[in-house]
Amino acid sequence: MPLQKGKVDIYFQSGMAGDTDPRVVPVGSFLSIKNAYVDKRGALVKRNGFQKVATTIFGGGTFSTARSVFSSGDELCVAGNDTLFARDDTSGLWNNRGFISPMTGETEEVFSESAKISARNLDSSANGGYRIHAISYVTSPAAYSVPSATGKCQVDVRIDGDDNNIARERHKLVSATSVPAWESAGSGIAVKTSFCQNGLLVGTWNGATHPTQPGYYFYKYDTTNLAAAPVAFQAVAPVDVANSAFDYKVARPDLCGHTGSFAAGQFSFRYIRAASNDFVVTRYDSSFAVTSTTVFPGSSVGRTYVDGSISDDPTNNRTLVFLVYYEDEEVGGPVKIDVASIDHAGGAVTWQTLIDTLSPTDLIVWNSSALVSPDTFGVSRGADSVGTEIVVAAYSVCQSGNSTELTSGMGQGTNASTNHLVDPSGPNTIPLGTGTSYHGHDGYPIVAVGAPNLGIVPAGPVEQNWGKDNGTVNCFLKWTETRIVGLDATTGVIRSNYTNHVAKNMALVSKPFFNGRNVYAWCKTNLNIGFGYESSVCLDITPEATALPAVFQQPVIVGVKDVGVAVTTAQGTQRVSRGAGNAADRDSLNKVVSSNRITKEALTFTHGELMGRVSLGTIEPAVVCTAMKFNSAVVAARLNDGATVISGASVGWYDSERCTELGWLGPPVFDHWWSNVASTYYLTAGASPLAGWDVTGSDLPLDTLGRTATPTATYKYQSMWKSLDAKGYLHRSLLSPFYAAPTINPSLTSWPPNGSAYFTQAAATDALDCNVVFMKTVPTNRFPEFTQGADHAGSARVYRDFDNNGVFKEVNAENEQCFNKNSAFYISFVDRGQDLTTATQIAHGGGGSPAYNWKLTNPGGELLYTTSGEIENVIPSGAKLAVYANDRVWLAGFYKAERLAYSKKITPQGANLQKVAPEFNEAFVLTTPANAAITGIAAMDDKVVAFTEDHVYVVAGDGPDATGANNTFSALSLVSSDSGCIEPRSTVSFPGGVMFQSERGIHMLGRNLSVQLIGDPIKDILDQYPVITSAVTVPEKTQVRFTATTSNGAEGVVLIYDYRVNQWMYWSVEEAGGVQNVPFVSAAMHKGAYYAIESDGTLWKEDVTKWKDDADSIYYQMNIQTAWLQGAQQSGWQRIYRATALCEQKDTMSLRMRVRNDFNTSTSQAASWDDTVIATFPELPRVQPMVHIKRQQCQAIQLEIYDEQPSGGPGVTTGQGFTIAGFSLEIGIKRGLVKVSKQQRS
Repeated sequence: MPLQKGKVDIYFQSGMAGDTDPRVVPVGSFLSIKNAYVDKRGALVKRNGFQKVATTIFGGGTFSTARSVFSSGDELCVAGNDTLFARDDTSGLWNNRGFISPMTGETEEVFSESAKISARNLDSSANGGYRIHAISYVTSPAAYSVPSATGKCQVDVRIDGDDNNIARERHKLVSATSVPAWESAGSGIAVKTSFCQNGLLVGTWNGATHPTQPGYYFYKYDTTNLAAAPVAFQAVAPVDVANSAFDYKVARPDLCGHTGSFAAGQFSFRYIRAASNDFVVTRYDSSFAVTSTTVFPGSSVGRTYVDGSISDDPTNNRTLVFLVYYEDEEVGGPVKIDVASIDHAGGAVTWQTLIDTLSPTDLIVWNSSALVSPDTFGVSRGADSVGTEIVVAAYSVCQSGNSTELTSGMGQGTNASTNHLVDPSGPNTIPLGTGTSYHGHDGYPIVAVGAPNLGIVPAGPVEQNWGKDNGTVNCFLKWTETRIVGLDATTGVIRSNYTNHVAKNMALVSKPFFNGRNVYAWCKTNLNIGFGYESSVCLDITPEATALPAVFQQPVIVGVKDVGVAVTTAQGTQRVSRGAGNAADRDSLNKVVSSNRITKEALTFTHGELMGRVSLGTIEPAVVCTAMKFNSAVVAARLNDGATVISGASVGWYDSERCTELGWLGPPVFDHWWSNVASTYYLTAGASPLAGWDVTGSDLPLDTLGRTATPTATYKYQSMWKSLDAKGYLHRSLLSPFYAAPTINPSLTSWPPNGSAYFTQAAATDALDCNVVFMKTVPTNRFPEFTQGADHAGSARVYRDFDNNGVFKEVNAENEQCFNKNSAFYISFVDRGQDLTTATQIAHGGGGSPAYNWKLTNPGGELLYTTSGEIENVIPSGAKLAVYANDRVWLAGFYKAERLAYSKKITPQGANLQKVAPEFNEAFVLTTPANAAITGIAAMDDKVVAFTEDHVYVVAGDGPDATGANNTFSALSLVSSDSGCIEPRSTVSFPGGVMFQSERGIHMLGRNLSVQLIGDPIKDILDQYPVITSAVTVPEKTQVRFTATTSNGAEGVVLIYDYRVNQWMYWSVEEAGGVQNVPFVSAAMHKGAYYAIESDGTLWKEDVTKWKDDADSIYYQMNIQTAWLQGAQQSGWQRIYRATALCEQKDTMSLRMRVRNDFNTSTSQAASWDDTVIATFPELPRVQPMVHIKRQQCQAIQLEIYDEQPSGGPGVTTGQGFTIAGFSLEIGIKRGLVKVSKQQRS
C-alpha cells in the first residue's frame, strides 16, 4: 500500500540547541546557525561584514598590542600594553592619551604565625608551574619546643601551584640552636629562593651556633617529585664568613635563575669573601656543578665590597651585576656603585661602569649599624621605545639629619650645618633676616642651602616634627629618592643618569624587573607621617632617552597597593632585602610572583622578596604572596559625560585628554618651614586697599595695635592636592595632618611646639611674621612640571585655622598655584597673611601719632571640604573590575580580592556646584562572606551584582551621603549559592538582567533575582572556545554578543544571544590569507557601531552597509544546519521525497544544499545552484531551491544550506547572499521500527 504523503515545515523558533544530543533535538531547533541572525520579521539573515580600522598614531606608527577596546562616548579608545589611545573621528588618526597600568595584582596568604618574631627574611619564586615561598625568623624558645634560652633561627618553606592548589605543605628546613650573630645584625639568615632545571631552590646560611660561623647552603626541590626531601649543597664554607656580628659583607647574598639559550636551567649565586673582600659570582648547573666563577677583586685593588645584586638577562645570555664598595678601603668614606655585565659563554666581565658616588650623608645604608634607611637595589635588562637594548639600575638614596651620628639627634651634632634638607635648586627667593629660624624634621633648626647669616638656634625640649606620629616620635630620615640609571647594553655607557631620572620621596623596595621591554620597580612613598598615609607604588622606570636627557624623566605610576598602611622608614627599624625580580620568576599564567608581609596594622611589600627586618613586637603577622599578571584584560567604567575609570594595578582616570591615576598617592605633607620674625615684611599703614605684607612700609608700633606682649592668636595649616581635568572634574587628595598648638609667646630664640605656625609680633620693633611652608611632593602621572600652567598638573592648596577655632579656609589666591614637581623633594607656599586684614579695618590718622584700629580676622577662601563632615578621599588600591552604577563607581578585584568598594555620589548635590571625580574611602567598602574573592561585578536596576566563583550577591539601596551617614545600602545579599562567575569579562547588563559565565556555561540573573542557565544551546561551541573575552549588548539588534577564544587564544568566534526571540547563533570573522575564526580579546559599542580587537592591535568594525570581511574582500558563508528530522519519531521509518527552502536572494550568489541521513555526519547528497543558474529563476528575488532526495528511506534526515561567492568572484557582489524563512519536506511515514542490520538483530 502506498504511503500517504505529508508536509513538514521547519521554522526558526528555537535557534541553536548545542546542549542536546543531536538525535533528540526537536524540530525547529538547529544544530548550527553560523554567520546569521534573526531579523525583526523572524527570518535568518546574513550578518554584516567586519572591516579593519586603521590604527595609525598621530606622528606616525601604529599600536601593536591591545588588551581592550571601549568607548568614552565621544571617542573610541584602545588600551594597549601600557598606553591609552583614542581615535580622532575626523582624521581617523589615534592620539596617545597617556599611561595606563599594564598589569593587575592579587594576593593570598601563604604563612601565618603567632610566635613572637624578632627578624625575618622572605622570598618567593616560580618555575614549572609551581611557586616556592621561604621565610626565615627568630622565634621564642617555646615556639617550636627548641631547648634554647635565646630562641632559634628557622626557615619554613611552602610550595604551591599557580592555580593555588598546595603541592607541598609548609615544613621546617633549617634548625639552629641559637640566634647567630648575622641574625642579630638584622639580616636574617639571608633566605633566598630561585629556580633551576626541574628545581626550586632555597638558599640560606645554616649549620652553626654563634660564635661559630655558618656555611651557605642550597636546597633543591625536584619539581618532578615534590614529595622527596630537598637535596642540600654547601656553596660557601665557614672559612669564607666573617666573624663580626655586624659584618655586612656576607649577610645578604643573592640568587638568580637563568633562562637564556646558553645558561638555561642554571643559576648564579653571589657573595663577598670575608678575608679578601672579593665580590664573587658563581654559576651552577642543576646538579650544583660549577659552570663559571667570576671574581671582582676587592682588597687586592683597594676595594672593599659591601653589597650587591645579580639578575638574569636571558636575551643577551649574561648576568647583570650591581656592586657596592668603598674605594681604598676607606670604610665610612664615599660609597661607589658599579654596574657590570658577565658573559655566560666564558664568565668574563664584558663591561663595568661607575654610575654613582655617594657621600657619607647620602645613606644607602650598606652597613648594619645604620638605624633606618632603605637599602634595596638591583639591575635589570630592558629596551627603550625604539627597541634598543638597555640596562637599568635602580637604588634608593636617603640622607639623615646628621652626617656623622644618627643616634646623637637631628641637627645636634658637630656637623649640623651640613644637613642639607632643602634641594639646592629649590626655592630660596624669600628674603631672610638675621633672626630667621628654619626648622625641619623633629623641630631642629637647619641651615637653608644658600641662605646667608642664619644662626643655629638650639632646639627647645618641646620641639617636634610635622611628620611622624603626630610629632611624638623622632624621624631619622630626612629625604629619600629612588635613582634610576640607564646604560647601553652593549658598551655599558650611561645613557640616562639619575639627575634626570629619579623618583623623589620614594623608597625602593624591590629589584627592578622587566616585562616585554619595560622595567618596573616597587617603591613606597616616604612621607614619614605614619600609618594612614604611606602606600606601595609600582613604577615604570624605563629610561626613554637615546642619549643623556636634558630634561627630567618622570617615572610612571602603574601600581598602587597597601594604601595608607605601607610601612616606611619612619616607622621602625627595618631592612629591605633584594628580590629575584627576573622575568623568569613567573608562573605558567605569566604572573610575576612575589611575597609580602601583612600584619594587623601594616602591609609591607616588595617584588620578589620581602622586608628583611621589621620590628613590630608581638603583632601576629602573616605572609601573603602577590602575583602581578601582565597583559591582563582592561575594564572601563564610563560615567554619563564620558569620563572613564580604567581598571588595573593602579586605577586610571580618562577625561578625554589625558589618562592619569584616579586620586593622589598622598597629601602635600608639611615637611619644614621658615618663619621670618626679623624686620623683613612690613605692614603698609596708608595703603588703600591694603595689598598684604609689604617690604617698603614702616613698622607698626605694638602699642597702637591694642594688643599685649603675649598674643593669643595661633594659626595652623592643612593642605591637599587639587587638580581640574578636561571634563571639569575636581580631583582632591587626602588631607595632610594638622597639629594642635597652645598659646604661644614667640621670640627669636624659641619655637612653638607641635609644629604650629603663626603670625604675631614678638616685640615692638618687629613686623608681623611671614611663613614659608615646604610640602613634600608625590609622584603623579598628571602633567609634568614643564606644562604646569595646565590644571592637570595639580596644586597644593593650603588651609589655615585661625586661633584654634577649628575652621580651615583656603589661603591660596586663585593665581597662587603651588604646582606639584616630580623632580623636587619639596614645593613651597609663602603665606603673607594678605587675607587677614582689609582696607576698611585699617584707618590712618593724619598728623601726630597715627591712630590704628587694627583687628585680625580669618576671612580666607573656601572651607576645607571636610568641615561639614565629608569623608576624606583616599586613592583606591589597584582593581581589576569597575562599573558605573547608581551615580557611583564600584571597584572590585583588588589585591585583597574579597573587597567591594564604592565611591561617593558623583553628581553634585545642588545647583552650580563643582563636579568632583569619584572619591573613595575605606569606610565605603563591603566584604564577601568567608572572604571569597570577587570575580565579577555588574549593574542591574537599582542594584549592584557581585559574583564570586560559586555565589551571586546583590547590593540594593541608595547608599550613604558624603559624610558616611544615611546609608541605605543593604549588605551583600546572597542570591545564588550554586553558580558564580569564572570570567569577569563575561558579565553584561541587558534588558533581561545580567548574563555571566559560570563553570557550567552562561547564566542569566533575571531582574526578579532568579538565576537560570541560559547558555546551554551553545554549550558545544563554548566547549571549543571556552575563554570569553568580552560581553556587549547591541540594543539595535536586541543582541548580547560574547567574543570567545580557544584556550590558547589562537582562534575565536562571536556568540550571539537574541534576547527578543531567545535564540543563540554564532559568527566567525574571516581575514585575507585564508584566516578563519579571528580571535578577539575585546569588543565594544561606540556611536552605534560594534568594534572588536585582536591582541596584536588589529581593530575591526562591523559595517552595516557591507556583507564581506576584511576590506570588503572576503566572502563568508551563512550556514544553517537543521536538527535531525524524525517524522516517524525515534527509531521509526520514513520516506523523504523532496526538501525545499524558502529563501530570498539579496544579491548575486551561489547556493548549496547538503543532505545527511540517519545521524551520519558525512554528506549523502549535495546540490548546487550557481549564480548563473539562479539568475534564470523566474520569480527572483524569491528563491526556493528543491532537492529530490535520493536516499528516501531513512529514520532521520538533516539539511544544510549555505551560500558561496559567485563564479565571478567576490568583486561582483555585495556578499549579502540570501535570507531564509524555513524548510519544508515532503514525507511519508511507514509503520513499525527502522530496519537494522542482521548483526544487530538477536
